[in-house]
Amino acid sequence: MSDRIRSVSGLDFAPPHNVFQSPHDWRDQFIYFLLIDRFGKVVVQAR
Repeated sequence: MSDRIRSVSGLDFAPPHNVFQSPHDWRDQFIYFLLIDRFGKVVVQAR
């Protein structure tokens, strides 16, 4: 239990390997995402 981190300053945020750098301006990038309509539930009542 002596290995527990007690402060954020004890964390290592360095990536474990080389990473792809982010663009300087995200406004020039295409970003695709999926939007799920959680409230569009259609209930069909039996007649």
